[in-house]
Amino acid sequence: MNEAHLEFCASDAWREIVERFSHLVREALTHHAGKIVKQIGDAFMLVFTDPTDAVACGINIADAIAIENHFPTARIGAHHGPLLYREGDYVGTTVNIAARIVGVADRNQFLITDALRTSARMPDDTEVVTLGPPALKGISGEVVLHVVRHARPRPDRVIDPVCHMALDPESATVVASWRATDYYFCSADCAERFFADPDKALAT
Repeated sequence: MNEAHLEFCASDAWREIVERFSHLVREALTHHAGKIVKQIGDAFMLVFTDPTDAVACGINIADAIAIENHFPTARIGAHHGPLLYREGDYVGTTVNIAARIVGVADRNQFLITDALRTSARMPDDTEVVTLGPPALKGISGEVVLHVVRHARPRPDRVIDPVCHMALDPESATVVASWRATDYYFCSADCAERFFADPDKALAT
């Protein structure tokens, strides 16, 4: 998720979003043998003993979020490797790589490493697209990444350029054009903030 969501949401609304996101994650976990290591705000750290479960769970979480309306997008990353367990937490290079992958993922994108790709059995009807190895801060060597998702189409969603919520286009409160491009807003407030400084809004 994104800090912009918190900035433009009332505390009660944000609490409801986090609770809904938490429910979606926990619901996906009920179908796969994983566990929650920790939750910090809208961020989860999950661990799995079976690489196949990790991939299937990540796909299911991304799919569940994609059908929500007026909801933040998520960035999901997963890696396969040895872990160190200390004082109730997992640490080590595997954890660091997974965290860095989240940082380079696109909105509502699930990225996995080549190590996980070769260790897991891909669920049926899954698309795998290989990306060029990105530069991961603090990680030496190349890390090949793959986008994984169900092949079936997802509901059409547009992104509010201010709060970055994903919207059903038909549910947008305001639709306005700027430089021959249509922008969709969840509220009049977001539209007003956008047109106060469009270049700044689009740069975030």
